[in-house]
Amino acid sequence: GRTGPAAMATLHNPHVSSDEEDVLYHLGLTHRPAEGGLKAVFGDVKFVCMSGSADRAKRFAHRLSVELGMDPPPGMSLCPLGKTERYSIFKVGPVLSVSHGMGIPSISIILHELAKLMHHAGATDFTFIRMGTCGGLGAAPGTVVVSERCFNERLEPFDEIWSVGKCRKQPAELDRALAEEVLALSEGHDIPTDIVREDIRSRHARRRKEGICFHSGEGHTFSMDDGRRIPCEIGGTLTCTGFYEQQGRIDGAICEHTEADKFEWLESLRAAGIKNIEMEGLRLASFCHKLSIPAIILCTVLVDRTKGDQVVLTEAEVSAIASNAQRLAIRLIKKRLGL
Repeated sequence: GRTGPAAMATLHNPHVSSDEEDVLYHLGLTHRPAEGGLKAVFGDVKFVCMSGSADRAKRFAHRLSVELGMDPPPGMSLCPLGKTERYSIFKVGPVLSVSHGMGIPSISIILHELAKLMHHAGATDFTFIRMGTCGGLGAAPGTVVVSERCFNERLEPFDEIWSVGKCRKQPAELDRALAEEVLALSEGHDIPTDIVREDIRSRHARRRKEGICFHSGEGHTFSMDDGRRIPCEIGGTLTCTGFYEQQGRIDGAICEHTEADKFEWLESLRAAGIKNIEMEGLRLASFCHKLSIPAIILCTVLVDRTKGDQVVLTEAEVSAIASNAQRLAIRLIKKRLGL
């Protein structure tokens, strides 16, 4: 990927034009040039943040609204834009919070429609951010792995795209400078404690100091980022096409390898510089590399796969440590926006 925000969204498709109507079916949005298109709503977007589930996307949107000082007006709440049958999309100022589902096929669909959305809206200088959870390789639960590149199941650093019976290989490189920037932010240095909007600055500072949690009004509770260090590592990411057999687990309904096979494979991954295993990064990395969209992948470790297969944390513990990736994303967003 390239360093620095994308100057503008450029598609690699001569059949799509912003001068013609375009239905973004899975988002439930339609670009209608005669009616002004999508620019009025989405033209100011600078960050497209993706999470797996609709609930995570909504929680992140609520966290954003508080951290950025962009609370909805009294009596109003954050609502998804478009339709929600497959994906959910929320907007907080210049940031989109979107759910991408699970696995390469699901994220592939939303990536195409998000890129077209940015193109039709005339958005410039934007970055794609994926925040997720993963299995770590030697990293303790709570650690955020920042992907430097993604690998397929053959341990090759490229994605395979099949189209009209032909396979095209795309590099799955990510923006190293962006990864280093986030790693620096994980140390907690140079994180502004003030909020731009004067009328809420004192309220946020008090709650930060007292450790008070914010309630979104819709059952979501979270605390403000206090700027403390977040455990973080940069490394390679293995993207698998499934959760059980493909990730070497021995706790699925089908398993035709031994536990010794599993540990031998996991050690070979570590030797190759792989820090974590997940299910979407390869496609995001290759897609954004193809379209020159700066992208970063932040995944919080839920289980160290060298010690076990199952996530034994409580729901509260998972929620608490999964927010580490969100906190890092918000630190990056605030730094880039000058907040």
